[in-house]
Amino acid sequence: MQNKPLIIIITLIALFGLGVGYWYFKGAKNSTLDSPGVCSLENCHGLDIKCGPNPPQVCTESYMVGDRCLQYAKCGVQNGQCRQIENSQFTQCKLCIQICVDANKADNIKLFDCASKCN
Repeated sequence: MQNKPLIIIITLIALFGLGVGYWYFKGAKNSTLDSPGVCSLENCHGLDIKCGPNPPQVCTESYMVGDRCLQYAKCGVQNGQCRQIENSQFTQCKLCIQICVDANKADNIKLFDCASKCN
């Protein structure tokens, strides 16, 4: 029974590795399907949306206030240009984050707590 914690740790590491591998290869598969002129989100963090032909292959695990809102950010071609497609979910989430930032500039714990409630 002394090996039980070791077995649990090894199992968790293996499951984590499988998850990262799946995520990486799923992203690699999708990136090979992209054609020149594709228009997608180019940044992984923050609320300053950048749209263009070079989506990130891998994002860092760092977290910035507002990263949660990126799930609502959309890019597309309008009038022949790659640009952000405005949508109410992203706008509402970004506004919520801005309110949190303005109200909690001096306290990062309160800031991140507030931001975690923005959807």
